[in-house]
Order: sequence, then structure tokens, then C-alpha cells
Amino acid sequence: MNIKAKIITDGTKTNIIEKTHPEFENMTAVFVDAEAEEGKFFSADCAAEITVDDINNVKDYFASYRYSLFWCKPFFGKDVKEIPAETQTILIRRTDGLYEILVAAAGDKYKCTFYGNKWGLQARVYSWYDKLSECKTLAFVRGTGKNPYELLHRAYAFTVKMLGDKIKMREERPYPEIFEYLGWCTCDAFYVKVSEDKILDKCREFRDKDIPVRWAIIDDMYADIKEFDGKDWSSREEMMKLIHTGRLYSFNASPVRFPNGLKHCIDEIKKFGMQVGVWHPATAYWKGVNPDGEVMRDHPDAFIQRGQYYWPGVKKEQMEVIYEGFHKVISEAGAHFIKVDNQSCIEWWYKGVAPAGEIASNMHEVLEKSAYKYFDGRVINCMCMSNENMWNRPATPIARCSNDFQPEDRPWFTNHITQCAYNCLTQGQLIWCDWDMWWTDDGQATKNSLLRAISGGPIYVSDTSGRSRREILMPLCLSDGKILRTDIPATPTFDCIFTDPTASDSPFKVWSKAGETYYFAAFNITTSNKTVNGSICISDADIPECDKSDRYFVVEQFTGKTYVIGKDEKLNLSLLHNDEFRLFKFIPVKEGFALCGLSEKFISTLTAKNVTSTAFTLSEGGDFIFYSDTKPSSVKVNGKEATTIFDGTSYKVKYGEERSEVTVVITY
Repeated sequence: MNIKAKIITDGTKTNIIEKTHPEFENMTAVFVDAEAEEGKFFSADCAAEITVDDINNVKDYFASYRYSLFWCKPFFGKDVKEIPAETQTILIRRTDGLYEILVAAAGDKYKCTFYGNKWGLQARVYSWYDKLSECKTLAFVRGTGKNPYELLHRAYAFTVKMLGDKIKMREERPYPEIFEYLGWCTCDAFYVKVSEDKILDKCREFRDKDIPVRWAIIDDMYADIKEFDGKDWSSREEMMKLIHTGRLYSFNASPVRFPNGLKHCIDEIKKFGMQVGVWHPATAYWKGVNPDGEVMRDHPDAFIQRGQYYWPGVKKEQMEVIYEGFHKVISEAGAHFIKVDNQSCIEWWYKGVAPAGEIASNMHEVLEKSAYKYFDGRVINCMCMSNENMWNRPATPIARCSNDFQPEDRPWFTNHITQCAYNCLTQGQLIWCDWDMWWTDDGQATKNSLLRAISGGPIYVSDTSGRSRREILMPLCLSDGKILRTDIPATPTFDCIFTDPTASDSPFKVWSKAGETYYFAAFNITTSNKTVNGSICISDADIPECDKSDRYFVVEQFTGKTYVIGKDEKLNLSLLHNDEFRLFKFIPVKEGFALCGLSEKFISTLTAKNVTSTAFTLSEGGDFIFYSDTKPSSVKVNGKEATTIFDGTSYKVKYGEERSEVTVVITY
């Protein structure tokens, strides 16, 4: 590479060191090795700037940047001078047919982000701490490749290696069994008015409506926060302001909203066949701890004052007070897992206290030690997309990938789908992505349901009392609540990666896979609500593994249309307005046969096992679809002849609901 370093502190000497690794071809790691002049320190906001001035042949790019303290979203462009501040990953499509990637790293003191200016692309290395005179850190990695998906994965794996293998890649993080099932969260359901009575009423609703929710999160606002007591509000904005005045008084649940205690509530929830998780912030609460409360009284040395607020200190032994304190109480109350919010808070509340990387490293080490001690690592991480968090989180498996769900808000859906899909390209290399809770009776309910189906992450709703719709949820799961989860996080198709989908003339397509079947969801999310036209093809996934068959049986979920096409054939697609969307299933035809599985289910191929052209097992009863080159003479389910309809391409079998496995035998 041709790079130049500009050091902010006068008199500083610096070296830019490039390293490679034999396991990673066409990858380079860029390290900074700098010392300040004697008696001086590096700026908290910039220890070094590296100008990367040999980026050539740029056709276009996608950049993932931190647009808020906690969240990232995509930026699309053609000139690297326009790349926004706080960019953490850049994926470039070059005019020579190759792809180039730059990934900003974060270590145990410093972090790096990119931005563009009139001189080109800059990499800024900083710590948010102004008492450091030495800067020895990995700034970023850079590489090229022929396939964008493979390149992203390889670049992130290379960064993990160059950081000393202190964290795991996504595929190395076991997915907790509890999140294989449908869940519910109290947050959007009740907000500050959450209580044991309201939660148990909701559990009864799930039971009465036969909705197989198998876990619940007692989320924000359950805690002992005196600012909430006796307060009301006239708008959502007022409520949110109230929530964010909260300071933790004790580790227990509010005695006002939970007069019988947290354990009693959890015990009662479990009677409905549900496990329970409990929320807490990384910072004790949104405004730290109450100086007059029990937590401060019992652990005065664990907190530091910043302005008018008291926050957990940044040393490991101080952080242990918060995490051990919360987790011991929550665990003894019978909780099975935790959700930990407000993790990317360092810039706001701790700037100047210690280096960003050191705070993040301590936070995640102590948090995960406690989380594995009490909950075997069953954690949903949240508000945690700043790269000092991403590169210091050792092993917990799940993290949110978009900002908060907004009920009854159509524009929110556009922001949500783009955030989630593009963040899965980046964060999804390291962790399983949580696409957040949602409502089943929201105007975007079916679209949200479809997104969760292909997301690869946990699926949970936040319906309030009386408003859950079984018909929206059952396409996502079996009758016992087990979700039909894809093998990988959903990401944009190859032809959508570098184009702003809100301004495109084509549908926005997101894909995932389950076994050898590829799932493509297509949406019209244009801001102008205009008609978009395009096509769907198995090659849209642009990965070598999708070439496993010469023919594919394609099922379109919502119209019931079926096709058999070659691997290079395209299906034309037109979406007239923002309320139109599609789901296509590409199932390889093997030995003249392909099985779609239970037709009601979005990820339907996961409902079948031991599949041959003459017999297979379905997870439970229901209508199903298959393709066969040879016309069957008989289809029997559990030994009984089933009604079979040929639609000109596929065979649709009618069979009633049954909540146990059924055996299908086909004769020709």
C-alpha cells in the first residue's frame, strides 16, 4: 500500500507497519507505532491520522458508519472523499472486477474509524483519553477478493487474528437453545407501566390464543427506579424523557410495580411453560445509580461521579459490582438469560476517564465472565455497535443490529430493514444478529414477520394486551414454538449491496439459506413509493455453494406460484408500491425431486427430514408442496391417502393439522 501518516502531537515519531499472515492471501494489517515527545500526550480525539491515498478504480462502495452513539447504517457512494465520519467498514466494487475492503479495528486502548476529506480517505486512531504518550495498535486491515461475501468474512477473520484471537467469529459462538423458540418482550407492550399483573395477563392471552411463546424478557422499567413512581405522561416523547431520567436504587424489581418481588413474577410466568430473561443496562441505569440508593450505600467505591451523575467505575473490580450484583439477584429469582443494553456508552459517559479500548475490554470481560457464571452465556447484547464493543466482545453470541422498533410507523420500517440487512454484512461476521422485537398487529406486521423469518436470529414480539395475532406468528414456528431459523444472518443480495435501495428502480432483495435451500425476500422500500422492477435468480446470492444443482424448484410464498428453472434463469419481479413484498424459495432439484415442506411456513424446508423422492418425515401435520419429474400415483400421510392437486408444475397436498411428526410415502 501507499500510505502516509500525519501525527497530531508535535515532535512525535511514528512508524506505520504493515503485516501479512500466511493463512490470509491478499490481506494486509496496518499498525501504528508512535511515541509522543517527552512530556507530551496524544490528543484524546486523534493520536494519528493515516491517509490512504492509493484507492483506485472505484466504481462504487458501501460504507457502514456509526450514525448515532449506538447504531450503524449504510452509506453509498462513488467517491471516497465523501465517506462519513465514524465509518467502521468500507466495501468497494472496483472497475477491474475485484472487490476491496477496509475494516477499522479497536484494541485494548485505541480504536480506529474512517472518514473522507478533500485529500481522500483518512483513518483516524484515537482513544478518548488524553494521558497516553504511546500508540501501538492495529489501525485497520485491508484486502481484495473476487467475491464480496467471502471477502467480508475473510477480512473480519483476519482482523480477529491480528488482534490476537481474543474474540470469536460468529460460527464459533454456540447459539443458545432458548432462542430457538418464539419469545415476547415487555418493552413496547407496557413501557413504564409494566407490572406483574400485566405480564401475567399477557401470558394468559398467549395460552388462550394458542400462541406458543416459550420465553419472555422482563425489559426496561421493571427495575427499582424512584423517578418512575407516581409519574405519568401525555405523549411518547414525555415517556421517553422520563425513562431516561432513571437512576438505579437497588438491584431488585420495583416494589411498586412488582409488590411480590421479581422471583414471584418469574415463578408465575414459568407456570405458562415459559422461560424468563431480565434486562439491565451496562451502566446500571440510563443515568447511572441513585446516590441515595441501596446500591451506592453498599458499594460506594464502585462508582465515579461525572457531572451530576454517578456511573460504574471503569476498573474490573468496580464493574463486577454492577454485573455480579444484577446477575446474582436475577439468577436467584429464576431467570434463564439476560439482555444487556447501553453498551456503546463510552464516548458519552467515560471520555477522559480511561482509554476507550481499555474500558470496553474491561466491560466485556467482566460482563461475560458473570454472564457465563450465572446464565451460561445466554445474553442478548444491545446498543452495542461501536467497534470498541464489537472487537472486545469475547464469546456471547447475539447482538441487536438496528435501533428500536417504532410501532405504527411505516418510514421506520425502511430504516429498519436497511440497518439490519447491511449491518448483518458487517456485525454478522462476528455475532448472530437480533432484528429486534415487533408487533403482530402493526401495519407492517407481515413484512416484519417475513424479515424475522429469514434473519437467522431470535424472533420475539412485544405485543401489548389483547393484540397478539396467531396467524402472523405461526408461519415462523412449529406448534411447540420452535422457530424455523435460517443458517446464516440475512444480507442484501449481490446486486443490491452497492445501491441505495430507497432510491433504486429495483426491488430490495435480502437473502439467507437453510440447508441447501436459498430464501429471497423482496421489498419495495423506495422513498417515492414508485414501482420497482427487477428479477430473482439463484446467482443473486453470488456464492460458490449455490451452484449445487442445475435446476431449482422455486416456490413463491404469498401467491403459491411454483416454477422449475435453471440455475442461471431469472424470474421477473415487479413491486408496485411500498406495501408489496415477496418471498421466493429456491430448492435444488435432486434426482428429479424437490420438497418445499409445510406450505404455511416461511422457512418451510426445515419442516422436513430424511427426504427422498419416495418418503420423508414432516415435523407436524399440514399442507405441503413438492416437485417431481415423475407423476406420483399415490401420496399417503401416516398411511392414509391424501388429497393431491397438480398445478401444472408442482404437487400440493392437503392434510389437516397434527402436532406430531407425520410420515409421507410417495409411490409412482
